[in-house]
Amino acid sequence: MMHSNFSQAEMYLITAIVVILIVLFLIPYIFYLTTLSSTIKLCAVHNQELSPGSVWRVFIPIYGAIWHFILVGKIADTIQKELTERNQEVLERPGYSIGITFLVLQILGVIPMIGGLFSIAGLICWIIYWVKINDYKQRLLSTSPSFKTPENY
Repeated sequence: MMHSNFSQAEMYLITAIVVILIVLFLIPYIFYLTTLSSTIKLCAVHNQELSPGSVWRVFIPIYGAIWHFILVGKIADTIQKELTERNQEVLERPGYSIGITFLVLQILGVIPMIGGLFSIAGLICWIIYWVKINDYKQRLLSTSPSFKTPENY
């Protein structure tokens, strides 16, 4: 029988802290993925490089980390195609650079001793990427699509 160095009250406290941290991380992440998905939904199907529901694949362990890199590129291409079709000015692969930067910084966050700095920088870049994609979403909402979505009928 193993004996723990923690009392039962300490274990409850540790468990509560872990649950709170998971919830504090998970809620913004769900809103982030919802922003990505809803941005894709605003684009014509022929411009979508991926389905709106595919953003949720990032939750699949290991595969999700790789998929997130692919996702950033496909979202950039989708937004570029859609805004070009709507005759809007658009940068090449909008959001791609900051999106890849945030993902690379997250990976570098595992480096001992200096990883925390990379993680903080990655968090900042993640927020910038999220805001940038939301800005493109707002542009898509404010311009007339060249197609009809089920909501437009």
